[in-house]
Formats: sequence, C-alpha cells, structure tokens
Amino acid sequence: QIDPDLEAIFEAVRNGQDWSAAQLSAASPAAKHLYGRRHNLRIIGGVLTLLTRNGPRPVVPKLLRGELLQLLHSGAGAAHHGMHGTLSRIRSRFFWSGMPADVELHVRLCDVCELLRNPAKKPREELQPIHTGAPGEIVAIDRVGGRESLPRTPRGNRYICTMIDLFTKYAEAVPLRNVRAMTVADVFVHGWICKHGAPLRVLSDQGTQFQAFLFRALSELLMIHKARTVAFHPRTNGACERFNGTLKRLLIRRCDNRPQSWDLELDGAVLAYNTTEHSATGFTPYRMEHGREIRLPVDVMFGGPTLRATAPSHAQNLLRNIEDAYADARLHLNRYQRRMKDTYDLGAVKVMYRPGDRVKLRVFHQRPGEARTFRTKWEKGFTVEAVFGVDLQLRNLKTGKLRIVHHDQVARLDYEPPDAGQEYPDAQDPQQPDDADAAAVEADFEPTADDFVLDAPEPAARTAAAADAGPSTQFSTSQRKEKRSQWREAQPDCSTTRSGRTQKPSTRLEGYARTDR
Repeated sequence: QIDPDLEAIFEAVRNGQDWSAAQLSAASPAAKHLYGRRHNLRIIGGVLTLLTRNGPRPVVPKLLRGELLQLLHSGAGAAHHGMHGTLSRIRSRFFWSGMPADVELHVRLCDVCELLRNPAKKPREELQPIHTGAPGEIVAIDRVGGRESLPRTPRGNRYICTMIDLFTKYAEAVPLRNVRAMTVADVFVHGWICKHGAPLRVLSDQGTQFQAFLFRALSELLMIHKARTVAFHPRTNGACERFNGTLKRLLIRRCDNRPQSWDLELDGAVLAYNTTEHSATGFTPYRMEHGREIRLPVDVMFGGPTLRATAPSHAQNLLRNIEDAYADARLHLNRYQRRMKDTYDLGAVKVMYRPGDRVKLRVFHQRPGEARTFRTKWEKGFTVEAVFGVDLQLRNLKTGKLRIVHHDQVARLDYEPPDAGQEYPDAQDPQQPDDADAAAVEADFEPTADDFVLDAPEPAARTAAAADAGPSTQFSTSQRKEKRSQWREAQPDCSTTRSGRTQKPSTRLEGYARTDR
C-alpha cells in the first residue's frame, strides 16, 4: 500500500506467478531489479525478504528509507560516517534497489558532514606574481611575534616589525614592546621612510595596527597607496612572510640556546640577510639598495679591493653600477617569477564561479570558548556576488554583509541547499521576458529572505508518477536530466518564485534533483 513496486512484487512472490512480457515492460526499473531476484525473495512474517549468504534482508519500501538512513547515519550508535561506512551499515541489515545512490545522496545532503568534509580536490588558484621594476615602488610590512612565537626579553620586547622592498629585497626589522597603531606608525616613519624615503605603495595584512585610522591617515598624508591582503591569505604578502621565516631561522642560529636575547641579535641577523646574494635578483639586497657591496669586518681584517677615485668619477661609476644592477635584477626577477609560477601552477585546481553560485567558506578563526578539536572546517550560507580575478565577493545570506575572499578559501557546495531556490537550465517559464528584459531584472534584483523560503509538500502528497521518477538506480547525466524533467512535471505542489527558479520539495530521497556541476 505504501510502495506500488513492492506491492506488485509481494503479490508475485506470494502467488508464485511470473509476470507477462507486458507487465515486465510497464514496470519501473526498481521493480524490474527486484523481479530479477524473485527466486531469492521470501515472505517472512508478512515482510518481503531477500535471502543472502549472510542472512535474510528485509526489503524496505521507499517511504521508510529516509528514516532508516537518518537512524543509521546520524542516529543513536552512528557518528556521521561517510559513504562507505553508512552503506555497509545499511547493507548488512536491509535491502532495496538503488541503495548506493540513495546513501550517497543522503550523505551529501547531511549538513554536519557538509561543514566537516573537504572537497575531493582542494581549490588552488594559479599564482599571481607582484611585478615591480624599481626600488621604492612597493614596500611590504608585517609583524612577527606574540605569546607563542617570541619570548619576552629583559628589555620588554615581544614583537618584530619587518619591512622589505619587493624589488631590491632589502629588509629592515625593529624590535617592539607592543604592536599598537602608534608604535607601528612610528617605526614605519623612522625605520624606513627616514632611511629610504616614502614608497609609492605599502602592502600589509589586515592586522588592526595596519588598518587603524592613524596608519591610514599617515599613508594619505605622505601620498602612499595603502594596499592590503585578503583576510587569512598571507601568500599575497609572500615576500615579507618568506623574510619572516628566514629571520626566525637566523635568530635561532645566532641566539645559541639564549632565546631571550633575540632582540640583541636582531641587527646582526638582518645584516647577514642583506649581505647575502638573493636568489630572485642575483645580487645582495645591500648592493641593490646602495649600489655597492658593504665592507664587512672580514674585509677590514684581511683587506679587500680598494677603489680610489675622485668624487665625480665615483658618482658616475656608482650610477653606472646601479643601472647595470637594476637591469640585471629585472631579468633575474622576471625569470625567477616565471619559474615559480610554472612550478606552482602544476598543482593548480581552478574552479570557475559565477554570480549567484552558493558556496561554503573555510573557517580560520576560533570563536571564544570553542575548542579547536570541535571547530567546523567550513561555514555555509554564502552566495557569490561578483568575481574579481582570483578574489570573490561573497554575500552572507543571514546578515546581508559583503566580504572579499580569495578563490582558495571557498568551495562549491555538494548540493543545492533545500532552503534556497535552484536554477534549472531547462526550466522555461511561459511568461519569461526576453534576454534584454531578463538582464535588466537580474541587475535590479536584490535577494531577500522571502526568496529562500520554500513551501515544501509532505512526502505523502507525492503522486505515483513522481515516485517512479525518483532515482532508484545510478543514472547517467542525460538520464538524470530526463528523470528530473519527469519529476518536475509530476509535482503538483511545486511553485516558481521568479523566472527560471523552481522551488524544490524538502523530501530528500524520492524525486530529488542533484545539481549539475
């Protein structure tokens, strides 16, 4: 009475009758699959049962499969196992046609699993090098340290403010007691601008000390363009992050088991970095910045090349050396960046997003009072508003706020959420306007909460034709589209919110339509 397919098979098994060719042709794929195994079917206690080598397996009707899937996937004694674990738990107890497809769909529809599951291939956008051709064009600034990174020294220093020119690779590092905006701005003025001049652009992360009004006002006063990285994406400031790692290694080697003396060894570590040939330019950062090599103590002790020249000739030689060094450095930088991009792009996994796509955002921060072990990996409820190269503008569907994130920080949902309208490419509204009018409507459309509320029908209100259109076996793409079209035509309670967007019933197992990606 609750499953026409099982009712027909039940009668055939109980009466021991074989179907005619006409009955077999008119049967659904699920009924044909069961009929092919009729010799192993028995009626035990009034229940249609399949006999297997591992024991009897009751055949489950369609309207009971959802409850069984819920119990064996997330109920008592279950812990949101994946596809294989859930399928093995169900297969050892029950049987129905198309079980693997239904289990896979149920696992993909699970909200808890969605927020904990990583995509099969981690999104990774192609490398976008930052090009610069002269000193002082772009200076990157960052801070190092904290409670877990650097110990407090007897002089009260806990942080390091690092600055590096992206062309010359010349770096400065200043120890700090705190990272307040006033302190960082003072270090930037006296530690870089007073020594090397004001850069055209300064690049930093979204730290509060760099985003404070004081630092932004200082940049505007000196006519410096303030650029920032995307939140939780330090690769944009890769040159400064790489220098931070090198500086830490140099401090570890120089401190020699005296970690609280790192601020005393900081100048020596920076000097060692600036006087070592950089792989990106082929010159030392000191020569790129000053036009000559530095005279180290070893040169004083053992002697070095001495050049005696008058002031005009020295100025000419210095200018010629700097121009030659800059020309060679540009060639080295371009070759170095091209080699890095070719190597990095070998592992790129490019995913194309369009405005309107529903995505989930990776969670980086830890909420107050939340244990790291129980923190979810992803947060859903975002839609793509615009695409800017490798960056995406997302809208939070709960708050309506916009934010800019990197391509690598988002992933496409495994399914179209049941609380949102779903775009069906083959759905046509007879009152749909032409392309120009549709584009105007889309441009003026702002989603509201009403656009994501569905009035889903109850499973009992489904028709027999809709049940037959449900996926009882694994279908190909063309078959799935055909089944989806049949399912849509057989749903009397489905409505349309606007042109091309159809509301989908909340039932998960019967008559679903997976999102074609």
